[in-house]
Amino acid sequence: MSIAIPHAMLRELQRLPNWTEDVVRILHGPGVGSVWVRVGQFTITPKPIRAIGDAIKKGTIKVYYDPKMLMAIKPSAAYYDGGYDAMFTSFVDTSTIGRKAVLVHEAVHAINDMKKRASILHVDDEAAAYTAQMMYIRGTGVRAPIRLTSTTTVVDDIYRTAFAVADAIFAGTGHPTTELEALRTAIRAHPDYTSSANATVGYNGI
Repeated sequence: MSIAIPHAMLRELQRLPNWTEDVVRILHGPGVGSVWVRVGQFTITPKPIRAIGDAIKKGTIKVYYDPKMLMAIKPSAAYYDGGYDAMFTSFVDTSTIGRKAVLVHEAVHAINDMKKRASILHVDDEAAAYTAQMMYIRGTGVRAPIRLTSTTTVVDDIYRTAFAVADAIFAGTGHPTTELEALRTAIRAHPDYTSSANATVGYNGI
């Protein structure tokens, strides 16, 4: 259930039909077939990712280009807001696998909102999203030890541990409990998540 975006903010955002179509195409694309994640009692599979693509196509979830980075606060970033039922992106092209994977990451948050997973912890919401992001990258043919990296240590720790979860899943070793807990620890260490990591997100549906 969405609330209205304030008019002052809305004036700085852009709805671009071609970009919305690109986002839908990615979420309907073959790459999402590699994404199978379970964090605690919550699962993410290709079917609901494609359902988010359907919701964007119908306009139930809106995609906004955010050139001034009001919501998507970094270059090549995206952000799903469960209050606005909207995805915000600071980019409008998918010239890299990394950017496509970021859209899959945000689609996971939208799935948890769509499924009204009010009790999911912020740390698990992010763990599922980061794992899905890395599984998407692996599904495109990018094999270990190649991975997404960052020069910021706390960010790179999240990337590294998320890839470890994804790689364990692809290896068929079962539910990667140890790797998942390491990812949770890395997420809790990031300043953006530390204070809210163990709080529920409070998703209320789309």
